[in-house]
Amino acid sequence: MRLKYYLRGLGLGIIFCTLFFMISIQLHGGIMTDERVIVRAKELGMVIPEEKEPDTQTPETESAQPEDVTIQDDAVQDNAQPEDIVQNDAAQDDIQQGEETEHAEDTTQNESISGDAQQDNALQEEDVIFTVADGEVCRTAAEKLVACGLISDVDSFRQYMKEKDYDGLIREGTYRIPVGADTDTIAKIITAQVPEAVVEENAADPE
Repeated sequence: MRLKYYLRGLGLGIIFCTLFFMISIQLHGGIMTDERVIVRAKELGMVIPEEKEPDTQTPETESAQPEDVTIQDDAVQDNAQPEDIVQNDAAQDDIQQGEETEHAEDTTQNESISGDAQQDNALQEEDVIFTVADGEVCRTAAEKLVACGLISDVDSFRQYMKEKDYDGLIREGTYRIPVGADTDTIAKIITAQVPEAVVEENAADPE
């Protein structure tokens, strides 16, 4: 029951407050509009800045018309002197000559590089002159072959020579061994099995 009385009192209070505020607004002149606010502000001494009128441009101050620009460009072209044209032609000729000179230098450099590369390839394709001394055994020959860059491992070469029974057939002499030759080719050359690779051979047979 008390809750009902509380709610009734709260509702009456809200209604009385609303009526009170409405009466107060009416007594003070009603709702303030923008015009009334401005008038009241002037009465209180506030200074309100006036709105500036937009600047108007006359046709004389507008940008130049396309026709005027075209006329000016034609006048500039008409005023061009023959000397200026000759100078421009000379400058273009100088630029063209410079480009031709650079192209010729690049061509010469490329030819030089190509020639050096061909020379290097020719040197790489040359044969190695290999000499087997008197009484030289397979190990010594293998070590000399490694030093010449013809083989990469002494033991592997000796093992191959032993498997092919070439280790006792190495002949004293001078031989021409191609760069990049395989193990079998090298073994046959130093055992005098490739006649065209023999430069100088000892006539004596191995013991």
